[in-house]
Amino acid sequence: MNTVSKNLLLAWVVSLSTLNTVIALSSSDINNAYNKSYKYEVMGNVSNAIKALYPVYKEYPKGYAVNLRLAYLYGRSGNYANALANYDTAIVAAPDALEPKLGKMSIYLIQARYSDASELGNKIIAIDYYNYYGNLKLAYALQMENHYDLSEKVLLKMLALYPNDVLYLAQYGALQFQRKNLDVAKSVLNDVLLFDPENITAQSLLKQIKSSAKKT
Repeated sequence: MNTVSKNLLLAWVVSLSTLNTVIALSSSDINNAYNKSYKYEVMGNVSNAIKALYPVYKEYPKGYAVNLRLAYLYGRSGNYANALANYDTAIVAAPDALEPKLGKMSIYLIQARYSDASELGNKIIAIDYYNYYGNLKLAYALQMENHYDLSEKVLLKMLALYPNDVLYLAQYGALQFQRKNLDVAKSVLNDVLLFDPENITAQSLLKQIKSSAKKT
Protein backbone atom coordinates (compact mmCIF):
# COMPACT_ATOMS: atom_id res chain seq x y z
CA MET A 1 0.00 0.00 0.00
CA ASN A 2 1.48 3.34 -1.07
CA THR A 3 1.66 6.43 1.13
CA VAL A 4 -1.36 8.08 -0.51
CA SER A 5 -3.50 5.00 0.06
CA LYS A 6 -2.38 4.79 3.68
CA ASN A 7 -3.27 8.44 4.26
CA LEU A 8 -6.71 7.96 2.69
CA LEU A 9 -7.33 4.90 4.84
CA LEU A 10 -6.26 6.79 7.97
CA ALA A 11 -8.53 9.72 7.07
CA TRP A 12 -11.45 7.30 6.57
CA VAL A 13 -10.85 5.62 9.95
CA VAL A 14 -10.65 8.99 11.73
CA SER A 15 -13.78 10.18 9.95
CA LEU A 16 -15.66 7.01 10.88
CA SER A 17 -14.52 7.30 14.49
CA THR A 18 -15.72 10.89 14.67
CA LEU A 19 -19.01 9.99 13.04
CA ASN A 20 -19.59 7.19 15.55
CA THR A 21 -18.97 9.62 18.39
CA VAL A 22 -21.46 12.09 17.01
CA ILE A 23 -24.24 9.57 16.41
CA ALA A 24 -23.61 7.41 19.49
CA LEU A 25 -26.53 9.12 21.21
CA SER A 26 -29.57 10.15 19.24
CA SER A 27 -31.79 13.04 20.29
CA SER A 28 -34.28 10.40 21.42
CA ASP A 29 -31.63 8.78 23.63
CA ILE A 30 -30.83 12.12 25.20
CA ASN A 31 -34.49 12.94 25.79
CA ASN A 32 -35.05 9.56 27.40
CA ALA A 33 -32.06 10.05 29.70
CA TYR A 34 -33.36 13.40 30.90
CA ASN A 35 -36.91 12.09 31.29
CA LYS A 36 -35.66 9.18 33.42
CA SER A 37 -33.58 11.59 35.48
CA TYR A 38 -36.56 13.83 36.20
CA LYS A 39 -38.80 10.86 37.03
CA TYR A 40 -36.26 9.48 39.50
CA GLU A 41 -35.90 12.92 41.06
CA VAL A 42 -39.66 13.23 41.57
CA MET A 43 -39.58 9.81 43.24
CA GLY A 44 -36.86 11.06 45.56
CA ASN A 45 -34.25 8.74 44.08
CA VAL A 46 -31.50 11.28 43.41
CA SER A 47 -28.81 8.62 42.98
CA ASN A 48 -30.61 7.07 40.02
CA ALA A 49 -31.48 10.52 38.69
CA ILE A 50 -27.74 11.11 38.44
CA LYS A 51 -27.01 7.68 36.94
CA ALA A 52 -29.64 8.20 34.26
CA LEU A 53 -27.54 11.05 32.87
CA TYR A 54 -24.25 9.14 32.74
CA PRO A 55 -24.58 8.27 29.01
CA VAL A 56 -25.16 11.92 28.14
CA TYR A 57 -22.31 13.08 30.35
CA LYS A 58 -19.96 10.47 28.87
CA GLU A 59 -20.78 11.74 25.40
CA TYR A 60 -20.66 15.44 26.30
CA PRO A 61 -18.41 15.81 29.37
CA LYS A 62 -18.04 19.54 28.76
CA GLY A 63 -21.66 20.18 27.83
CA TYR A 64 -23.48 23.02 29.58
CA ALA A 65 -26.90 21.46 30.14
CA VAL A 66 -25.77 18.07 31.46
CA ASN A 67 -23.20 19.62 33.81
CA LEU A 68 -25.75 22.09 35.14
CA ARG A 69 -28.25 19.32 35.78
CA LEU A 70 -25.68 17.04 37.42
CA ALA A 71 -24.40 19.87 39.61
CA TYR A 72 -27.92 20.47 40.89
CA LEU A 73 -28.46 16.78 41.59
CA TYR A 74 -25.11 16.33 43.30
CA GLY A 75 -25.96 19.34 45.45
CA ARG A 76 -29.22 17.71 46.45
CA SER A 77 -27.43 14.50 47.37
CA GLY A 78 -24.90 16.36 49.52
CA ASN A 79 -21.96 15.65 47.23
CA TYR A 80 -20.81 19.26 47.19
CA ALA A 81 -17.38 18.61 45.71
CA ASN A 82 -18.92 17.07 42.59
CA ALA A 83 -21.58 19.77 42.46
CA LEU A 84 -18.96 22.52 42.44
CA ALA A 85 -16.90 20.70 39.80
CA ASN A 86 -19.91 20.38 37.49
CA TYR A 87 -20.92 23.99 38.05
CA ASP A 88 -17.38 25.05 37.13
CA THR A 89 -17.56 23.03 33.91
CA ALA A 90 -20.91 24.63 33.07
CA ILE A 91 -19.42 28.09 33.71
CA VAL A 92 -16.55 27.33 31.31
CA ALA A 93 -19.08 26.13 28.71
CA ALA A 94 -21.20 29.29 29.06
CA PRO A 95 -19.17 32.05 30.77
CA ASP A 96 -21.99 34.62 30.72
CA ALA A 97 -24.66 32.28 32.11
CA LEU A 98 -25.95 33.08 35.59
CA GLU A 99 -27.55 29.71 36.38
CA PRO A 100 -24.34 27.86 37.30
CA LYS A 101 -23.02 30.86 39.24
CA LEU A 102 -26.20 31.02 41.31
CA GLY A 103 -26.04 27.27 41.88
CA LYS A 104 -22.41 27.48 42.94
CA MET A 105 -23.29 30.33 45.29
CA SER A 106 -25.94 28.15 46.93
CA ILE A 107 -23.35 25.44 47.59
CA TYR A 108 -21.03 28.01 49.15
CA LEU A 109 -23.82 29.11 51.48
CA ILE A 110 -24.57 25.52 52.50
CA GLN A 111 -20.88 25.07 53.27
CA ALA A 112 -20.83 28.34 55.24
CA ARG A 113 -18.23 29.70 52.82
CA TYR A 114 -19.72 33.17 53.13
CA SER A 115 -16.73 35.09 51.82
CA ASP A 116 -16.69 32.99 48.64
CA ALA A 117 -20.45 33.38 48.34
CA SER A 118 -20.37 37.16 48.65
CA GLU A 119 -17.51 37.41 46.17
CA LEU A 120 -19.46 35.38 43.63
CA GLY A 121 -22.65 37.31 44.44
CA ASN A 122 -20.93 40.58 43.62
CA LYS A 123 -19.87 39.13 40.27
CA ILE A 124 -23.46 38.14 39.57
CA ILE A 125 -24.94 41.55 40.32
CA ALA A 126 -22.16 43.17 38.29
CA ILE A 127 -23.73 41.32 35.34
CA ASP A 128 -27.36 41.65 36.44
CA TYR A 129 -27.71 44.39 39.05
CA TYR A 130 -31.25 43.46 40.10
CA ASN A 131 -30.95 39.70 39.84
CA TYR A 132 -33.52 38.40 42.31
CA TYR A 133 -31.75 35.37 43.77
CA GLY A 134 -28.27 36.79 43.36
CA ASN A 135 -29.15 39.76 45.57
CA LEU A 136 -31.02 37.61 48.09
CA LYS A 137 -28.12 35.20 48.50
CA LEU A 138 -25.62 38.07 48.61
CA ALA A 139 -27.56 39.83 51.37
CA TYR A 140 -27.57 36.64 53.44
CA ALA A 141 -23.85 36.00 52.89
CA LEU A 142 -23.01 39.57 53.90
CA GLN A 143 -25.17 39.25 57.00
CA MET A 144 -23.38 36.06 57.99
CA GLU A 145 -20.07 37.90 57.60
CA ASN A 146 -21.43 40.62 59.93
CA HIS A 147 -21.37 43.17 57.12
CA TYR A 148 -24.74 44.45 58.26
CA ASP A 149 -24.70 47.81 56.48
CA LEU A 150 -23.86 46.22 53.13
CA SER A 151 -26.49 43.54 53.63
CA GLU A 152 -29.12 46.15 54.48
CA LYS A 153 -28.20 48.18 51.43
CA VAL A 154 -28.80 45.18 49.17
CA LEU A 155 -32.10 44.31 50.87
CA LEU A 156 -33.46 47.86 50.71
CA LYS A 157 -32.50 48.10 47.05
CA MET A 158 -34.58 45.03 46.27
CA LEU A 159 -37.44 45.90 48.62
CA ALA A 160 -37.84 49.13 46.70
CA LEU A 161 -38.71 46.94 43.72
CA TYR A 162 -40.59 44.20 45.65
CA PRO A 163 -42.10 45.88 48.75
CA ASN A 164 -44.29 42.91 49.69
CA ASP A 165 -41.86 40.14 48.79
CA VAL A 166 -41.91 37.61 51.61
CA LEU A 167 -38.35 36.32 51.15
CA TYR A 168 -36.83 39.79 51.17
CA LEU A 169 -39.01 41.00 54.03
CA ALA A 170 -38.13 37.93 56.11
CA GLN A 171 -34.44 38.43 55.42
CA TYR A 172 -34.69 42.11 56.31
CA GLY A 173 -36.51 41.24 59.53
CA ALA A 174 -33.85 38.66 60.38
CA LEU A 175 -31.14 41.23 59.77
CA GLN A 176 -32.81 43.74 62.09
CA PHE A 177 -33.22 41.02 64.69
CA GLN A 178 -29.51 40.22 64.49
CA ARG A 179 -28.70 43.93 64.82
CA LYS A 180 -30.89 44.06 67.96
CA ASN A 181 -33.31 46.49 66.32
CA LEU A 182 -36.17 44.50 67.79
CA ASP A 183 -38.97 47.01 67.25
CA VAL A 184 -38.15 47.26 63.56
CA ALA A 185 -37.71 43.49 63.31
CA LYS A 186 -41.07 42.88 64.98
CA SER A 187 -42.87 45.25 62.64
CA VAL A 188 -41.30 43.74 59.52
CA LEU A 189 -41.83 40.15 60.63
CA ASN A 190 -45.48 40.83 61.39
CA ASP A 191 -45.79 42.09 57.82
CA VAL A 192 -44.29 38.82 56.65
CA LEU A 193 -46.99 36.89 58.52
CA LEU A 194 -49.60 39.12 56.94
CA PHE A 195 -48.57 37.87 53.51
CA ASP A 196 -47.42 34.40 54.56
CA PRO A 197 -49.11 33.32 57.83
CA GLU A 198 -47.14 30.06 58.01
CA ASN A 199 -43.70 31.60 57.50
CA ILE A 200 -41.39 29.66 59.81
CA THR A 201 -38.65 32.30 59.95
CA ALA A 202 -41.04 35.06 61.01
CA GLN A 203 -42.77 32.82 63.56
CA SER A 204 -39.49 31.73 65.12
CA LEU A 205 -37.98 35.20 65.38
CA LEU A 206 -41.17 36.79 66.71
CA LYS A 207 -41.31 34.08 69.36
CA GLN A 208 -37.75 34.95 70.38
CA ILE A 209 -38.59 38.67 70.47
CA LYS A 210 -41.63 37.99 72.65
CA SER A 211 -39.58 35.82 74.97
CA SER A 212 -36.89 38.50 75.21
CA ALA A 213 -39.50 41.15 76.07
CA LYS A 214 -40.81 39.04 78.96
CA LYS A 215 -37.36 38.81 80.51
CA THR A 216 -36.87 42.60 80.56
